[in-house]
Amino acid sequence: MTKPLGYYADTNIPVVGDIEREYGSNLQDMSQQCKLFLIRDIAGNLLLDNFDPEREPKIFELANRIRNEMSEEDDAIALIKAIANNL
Repeated sequence: MTKPLGYYADTNIPVVGDIEREYGSNLQDMSQQCKLFLIRDIAGNLLLDNFDPEREPKIFELANRIRNEMSEEDDAIALIKAIANNL
């Protein structure tokens, strides 16, 4: 069972409250593609501010392996969940 948006993020933040009202407390009214887009966009913005590729050279090789070796969408989403739950 998934936890509601408010468990993870403060729904008093206007944009988070808007998301909850528009897409439901469990984001049940948002498509998987839209969820993945938001994950990519938010992560990309955080990455620009906090990532030094010189300090993590192996991560590029790992990203390429994931892209090449994980052909099933369900497997890729499971990996996203595992990584997100360990942030």
